[in-house]
Amino acid sequence: MRESRTKEFLGMLFLSGGWVSMLFSVVLYLFFWRVDNEPGAKDMPVLLWTAVSLCSLGAVAFLGGNILLTLKKAWRLLVIGWVLCVALLIGAIALSPILLLFMV
Repeated sequence: MRESRTKEFLGMLFLSGGWVSMLFSVVLYLFFWRVDNEPGAKDMPVLLWTAVSLCSLGAVAFLGGNILLTLKKAWRLLVIGWVLCVALLIGAIALSPILLLFMV
């Protein structure tokens, strides 16, 4: 019983952590978008690949957490995880004007 609850809690953390990783990957690339797109830049856009990799890992963790909690029928933790994801999204939207100020 105790081990099952721990796995379910870790599933919720993976769900929320994956969501944070996906949001952070967007912020990371937007923050350094100018660096990769300078007219004289000849290298590959490294930050683009970093953001894509971080977003992919976040998506796998997010989906894995959702699948685990659904299979275990841990509806309460699934709802808590989704509420946390929505709260993080609202926080990211609220902080987006600050990001725009840093980009200028």
